[in-house]
Amino acid sequence: MKIRAYDGTNFHEVSNVLASMMKEHTYKDLNERTQEKFLGIFNYVGSEDPRKQLELERTLAMSDIWIAYCDDEIAGIVRGTHDNILNLFVKEEYARCGIGTKLVEVFEEKCRLEGYPSVRLSSTVEAITFYEGLGFKKTTGLRMARYSGKRGFEYQPMMKALF
Repeated sequence: MKIRAYDGTNFHEVSNVLASMMKEHTYKDLNERTQEKFLGIFNYVGSEDPRKQLELERTLAMSDIWIAYCDDEIAGIVRGTHDNILNLFVKEEYARCGIGTKLVEVFEEKCRLEGYPSVRLSSTVEAITFYEGLGFKKTTGLRMARYSGKRGFEYQPMMKALF
């Protein structure tokens, strides 16, 4: 396994993986219309409109992204901003190989180097145990993501102190 920082050269592949993993995991229990609302800018994946593609490229460029590769194939991705992990995905065929753990460690190291005292994230219910195993603590009870006042999916705010 190799982990590399995202440099934009494989924009289409990375944005496709992120969008498909969001649909398959984070938003899997939502109907198609609600899923589209939560996907937001990731609905632009595959768009022929150059303005939409540029907007999506800019969004990824403003994120801190690391990609885990196994045999030159994307196995997992962590994406965040500042001290907040936004997405962590590992493809099913690479699950339980330590890839998710390593990606979180890389993000934590970036936060330490930038002086952040902690890392925050919003975990899906299914991933709470994974994050607790990495030292993350629940900061509140379960929350409900909403879009325009409509119920979305449950998530768990979590945090890990770095210093």
